[in-house]
Amino acid sequence: MFHADVTCNAPKDRTLFNFDVVHDGWPKLREFLQLPSTGDDDKFPHENKGAQAQDFYKNLFNHTEYEAKVDGEVKAYFARNGYDVNKTQK
Repeated sequence: MFHADVTCNAPKDRTLFNFDVVHDGWPKLREFLQLPSTGDDDKFPHENKGAQAQDFYKNLFNHTEYEAKVDGEVKAYFARNGYDVNKTQK
């Protein structure tokens, strides 16, 4: 009911219900947020790069106690089931 109330009664210039990232881009969002122009108004100030996210995810637990514990548990599981494993593969 809250969403319906906002959709019906909120001032249209104070919502982003009709905002389309692909078509409207950064200039319209910057204007809505009342941010000053940086001179390069066509590009978002930060783009989410897939490779960076994948690298972050892959390396999230590298060299941590959690990684060591998981490796130990996996090694013990395989050993109980007759497999010889030195370290899990990433």
